[in-house]
Amino acid sequence: MRLMPALSDLEYGSLKSSIQEHGLHFPIVVNQDGVILDGHQRNKACRELGITPSVLVRQFENRLQEKKFIVEVNRSRRHLNEFQRIELQIKLESIESELAKERLSDPGKIGAER
Repeated sequence: MRLMPALSDLEYGSLKSSIQEHGLHFPIVVNQDGVILDGHQRNKACRELGITPSVLVRQFENRLQEKKFIVEVNRSRRHLNEFQRIELQIKLESIESELAKERLSDPGKIGAER
């Protein structure tokens, strides 16, 4: 499932021009396995421009936490239309629901940690 809508050619061109003129403002975020979680388009633009991007490695408990991070970090930064925002909210609610199921499937785990 693709979590984020693709950039238009115009948006990508603008991003690439900005990186060329001003550098990379945000590092590419990868998980502990080196999989890009945030910054696919920035990484692509840097490769095309011959720029080595800065990379930030983030550790997550599980795949659902990674998905939640992807949606949350992009929801506030990307220029999304109303429909895209609603789609992201639905995805986020689904992720939260799955995380709640995981918490319920480990009864006593939280209490045992105290």
